[in-house]
Amino acid sequence: MKPKKLKGTRPGLRFLPHSVVEKLAQREGSLDEEPKQLNCTIMFCDLVNFVAQTYTLKAEKMGQILNLYFQTMTDIVFEEGGTIDKFMGDGICIIFGAPEPMPAEEQASRAARAAIRMLEALDELNRIWTQQSLPAFEMRIGIDRGDVVVGWFGAKTRKDFTAIGVSVNIASRLQSQCRPGTILVTEPMARTLPSGSASSIGLSHIRGGDHQVELFELRKALAVAL
Repeated sequence: MKPKKLKGTRPGLRFLPHSVVEKLAQREGSLDEEPKQLNCTIMFCDLVNFVAQTYTLKAEKMGQILNLYFQTMTDIVFEEGGTIDKFMGDGICIIFGAPEPMPAEEQASRAARAAIRMLEALDELNRIWTQQSLPAFEMRIGIDRGDVVVGWFGAKTRKDFTAIGVSVNIASRLQSQCRPGTILVTEPMARTLPSGSASSIGLSHIRGGDHQVELFELRKALAVAL
């Protein structure tokens, strides 16, 4: 039996979890055309010094490394119900809670679990790459929760489903500030997770902000409890 064709299907659907695409197909729906405000969890992840470490490699080998990394991380994000917002160089922006709404606690738990799994998956990829005499990499991950505007943005000839808002900027800046191999989250994110899932690292300025906020480091050992 052939799957139902989505009305108004756009290329952006390839960045959605299969379960979301199936739901849209079952009700013969399409993603909302107009941007709307939703409370979402935003994650940014990035490889540390990827360009510098791969500068001496041939373009083909660099592409193979990056594509395997993207595929591995995308599989995890989709399994946890997240949406790929965009790929940026070797970085990824991910949304939990759009286009399909998701309870706050579920968003936070799924995002945290995905982040921990991504770090573990990178360890496995590093074992493969080092066996091939290729460089190993570290990842930084930042996560925030809050109201964002999600929808299709762009021109008539090119539109992408994306999120815009303060939480997107904060998650991006957290990622750039955290130590390699760690997951840094904001107080709203930590408050939504089960007690003890993240430990406070104190007050800090987020780059671009004008006041101090309390930041937390996600405890990777608590993955099973999430």
